[in-house]
Amino acid sequence: MSIIVGIVSEFKKFDADLKNPNWSVSSISSNNELIVSLWGHKPLIFKHPTERKQVYRDRIDRWTGNGRNEFKKNLAFALKEKLKIRPIIAMLDKSSDFQNILDGKDGSQYPKKFNAKTNWIGELTICDGIQFEIVFSLEQ
Repeated sequence: MSIIVGIVSEFKKFDADLKNPNWSVSSISSNNELIVSLWGHKPLIFKHPTERKQVYRDRIDRWTGNGRNEFKKNLAFALKEKLKIRPIIAMLDKSSDFQNILDGKDGSQYPKKFNAKTNWIGELTICDGIQFEIVFSLEQ
C-alpha cells in the first residue's frame, strides 16, 4: 500500500478528508474535530509522568512543506473553537531515521506507516503560534 493510500484511509476512519493527500497532515472532520497526523517517536510523544495519558509536544517552525501552513491554521481554529483532537500516529519503517526529521529533514521522504488511534481523544494545552502540546487520553 502506498503512503498516500495509507494516510487517506486512516483519515477516513475519522470521517475526514485531506485537502491534498500529497502534503496535508491535518483536517477538520465532519464531527468538527481536528484530525492530525503526528510522529509516534520519542521525544515528541511521551507518557505523562503521573497520569495515564500521552503527551505530544512539538514546534511548528520545525515542520516544512505545504502541510505546515494548513496545520498551523487548523491548530489555531482548534484552539479558538476548543475542538477535540484525534491523532493518526506516523511511525517510520526505520526508527533510526527519526533523528533526520528532528534535524529538519522532510519527513515525507521516509517510508512510514499510519495508525488512526480511534480511542484517543486530545486537548490542545499549549499553542502559542510556534510551540504546541496536545494531551491525549483514552476515550471513556
